[in-house]
Amino acid sequence: METNTAKASTGTVVAIRGGVVDVAFADGALPQINEALTVLWDRPEPLVIEVQSHLDEHAIRGIALNATAGLMRGTPV
Repeated sequence: METNTAKASTGTVVAIRGGVVDVAFADGALPQINEALTVLWDRPEPLVIEVQSHLDEHAIRGIALNATAGLMRGTPV
């Protein structure tokens, strides 16, 4: 599993369904399949999302590797 690089773009959570999280990227620079995304939120541990598919030119669908309780739409990724 890869991790974000310094030139990775920032996305925004647009949908959460249990452990499935959709993230949109305004500039269209999508992370690769199987890449790990990190969400720094109001919890002590960051949330890690593994990219599973590209939905279109601006969004991905990923699987959260931690609990998503409390995750909100609009959270930066």
